[in-house]
Amino acid sequence: MSAPMSDQPRPAQDLPVEGCAPVAPVSAANTGLLSRVIAGQPLRRWLLLAGAGVLAVWAVWATKMLVDLSRDRHTIVQVRLSDIVGDYVRDAARSSLPADEVSRQTARFLKVLHEVVSAQGSGGRIVLLSNAVVSGELPDITQEVRGQVYSRVSRPIAASPPPVSGDVAGEMRAYIGGENASAATGASHAEQP
Repeated sequence: MSAPMSDQPRPAQDLPVEGCAPVAPVSAANTGLLSRVIAGQPLRRWLLLAGAGVLAVWAVWATKMLVDLSRDRHTIVQVRLSDIVGDYVRDAARSSLPADEVSRQTARFLKVLHEVVSAQGSGGRIVLLSNAVVSGELPDITQEVRGQVYSRVSRPIAASPPPVSGDVAGEMRAYIGGENASAATGASHAEQP
């Protein structure tokens, strides 16, 4: 059988040290900031409860954002910028304006074109250049963009072409015939002694 507890040897730490006053044992639960008690509950429990609340609020926010993202459908459209710019450059080249004025107006045109295309790309709309569309049909907004640009920038006015008579072919024959006639006349004058 086992010996009574009082007969068992005591561990060395429990023995009093000579010349020192005995110290009351301190429990580990009553040390540090986390061991404080608020409203009958330890601070550690309150911190865990607050962390769980913050986590729940974040989960609700993240779920709402994901649901909103799935609802937002982006519309993809195409624009033929090369047509718009090509038409403007062709008209500007045919205008009777000085080169520095054409350059200034072209810079303004390109700035407005950039602003209009950027505005078209806002609000969940994705604008692709028609060259970037590999396959499939996308709504084309070229005319819409062209209209918005020319509502803010005037279209270059081509210089008036020279007047053309109704019979261009006859004028060409007369011109060519006139050269042949003058050449023939010059040859006939050379043959006469």
